[in-house]
Amino acid sequence: MLFVFLSALTLLWIGCETQTATDWFNRGNAEEMKGDWKGAVANYSKAIELDLNYTAAFFERGDAKRRISDWDGAIAAGSRD
Repeated sequence: MLFVFLSALTLLWIGCETQTATDWFNRGNAEEMKGDWKGAVANYSKAIELDLNYTAAFFERGDAKRRISDWDGAIAAGSRD
């Protein structure tokens, strides 16, 4: 039983570590569709962390920050903060 639990935990950990920038970007889009702008910002930020050239993630992060009236954050979101 312990072996099964540890195996499942290992697979879960490996799955989390192999998320790509595109996976995080898509999660951000899903959060936006639900109206969870803060969740979207977090996911877009993770996408940018993995790929500093992901321009769509910079754009969408800025837009999500604008939607929560984080004006300074929206302006800064277009940079590599």
